[in-house]
Amino acid sequence: MVIQFLSEYILTSTDMAFIGHYRLEGLAAINNVIQPFFFLLSLFFALSQGATILISQSIGAGNKEQAKKHAQAFFFFNQILSLLYFLFWFFLGENVLVLIGARGEILGLGSVFIRNLSFIFLFMGWGISAGAVFQAIGKTFPIMAAALIKTGLNIFLAWALIFGNLGFPQWGVGGSAIASVISEAVSSIILTILVFRQKELALSWKGVFRPVYQFYIKIVKISLPIGAESLLWGIGPVIIIAFLNQVNPIASGHYGIINVLIVLSVYIYMGISIAALTLVGQATGAKKHREAIAAGNLCLFYSLFVCLLIGAIFLSFPKAVLSLFTKDPKTLEYLASLMLLLVFVTFPKAVNIVAGNSIRGTGDTKWMFYTQIFGTLFTLVSAWFFIVQFKWGLRGVLFLVLLDEVIRGGVNYMRFLFGPQFWLKKRQLDVS
Repeated sequence: MVIQFLSEYILTSTDMAFIGHYRLEGLAAINNVIQPFFFLLSLFFALSQGATILISQSIGAGNKEQAKKHAQAFFFFNQILSLLYFLFWFFLGENVLVLIGARGEILGLGSVFIRNLSFIFLFMGWGISAGAVFQAIGKTFPIMAAALIKTGLNIFLAWALIFGNLGFPQWGVGGSAIASVISEAVSSIILTILVFRQKELALSWKGVFRPVYQFYIKIVKISLPIGAESLLWGIGPVIIIAFLNQVNPIASGHYGIINVLIVLSVYIYMGISIAALTLVGQATGAKKHREAIAAGNLCLFYSLFVCLLIGAIFLSFPKAVLSLFTKDPKTLEYLASLMLLLVFVTFPKAVNIVAGNSIRGTGDTKWMFYTQIFGTLFTLVSAWFFIVQFKWGLRGVLFLVLLDEVIRGGVNYMRFLFGPQFWLKKRQLDVS
């Protein structure tokens, strides 16, 4: 899982680097697209987590037939949702960009990018469904292999189609989106073939096209709090982009670089946090509560160690790291001055993410929604003050993100350790 998410990061950061060197306005354009794109996509991934939770708990309880029915229903309805996403972004993508304040050349480039990128949803539903099944049964090598193939193919196609190398047309920002669509299609097809070949659940296409919708309803119910939380979480970056567009449209491009650097550690330990979700889920299904606590804590330790290593690299070679995305001297100088604050953000963010997935693994998908309500309100108010009123720019953005992650990370970790799902049951077991 670590290798899978790291390869996804390489894919994203390579696209950003290519576009940044091709055209700085293009970097601002795709970042205007990426934030609302992932904001709405968060519901998609929330359903995937809900499926993983129910399938893993069914496996932990020894009921593979129920796990199989959950998986097959998820495949069918998830692809229908994917097609709805395609229609939305193809026809309304430009309207979304206007809504968050994109204008002029940035709006034009962003519109081309999102229209091309919308075709990714013709395939993404299958790929996400297959990934959720593999995660639930604990077989993550196929996910890693598909991700590596996607990353390698995307890097080559983006290099060829953005710059017009090897005789390919020079499509710039639009070429980056086309590269993403082709590589996602190949990856999703491979992953889907592999998941139907695995013997753990023995999925069948007959079962997929005759889904028991009640099992999908269960996935939706357990996923709704995750989805609501994810939407609340995703609206924060969208708000930040909208405020930055008011002050300086190019600042949204700078924010894109900062965000890519922050999520480097996230993409590495996200695999570890998914391990926490699966292991805690299986331990909960088997009623092994001490094992669940130990799994969550071990995953958190590994994640913080990742943050320490990445932070050391960033602080040792700040301009070398930043130069991967731009050669502009003023931009390099400005962003390098923010590197220490950026590194501080990564540690509480890791606590928040890993503790959150550990809590979800217990079947409690509501708690993170509650804490995210606070996080979104805090971001909304703080972003307006720090960016628009105080004009602190990206320094203000990083400061408000740091405060938010520290508060919610601490609260969520305490919930995982001392919440009723674990310690009350553990004490009952100890007494008995």
